[in-house]
Amino acid sequence: MRYDARLSGSVHLAAAPQTAQDHPKVIFQEIVHDGLIGSEYLYRYRFSFDLAGERMLLSPPGSPAG
Repeated sequence: MRYDARLSGSVHLAAAPQTAQDHPKVIFQEIVHDGLIGSEYLYRYRFSFDLAGERMLLSPPGSPAG
């Protein structure tokens, strides 16, 4: 089951407060996976996945993805 909501305040990556987005639209859902990020936030960046290192790499739009 999914629940749409708009958060009050802002969210940002822990190590990068300059990535803040005010009042993001988010989706809560009952699933077994952790760490969902809203597409409205994520699509502001180029992103790639380091599966071996278990991390997601974000870079500014127009730059080569990590």
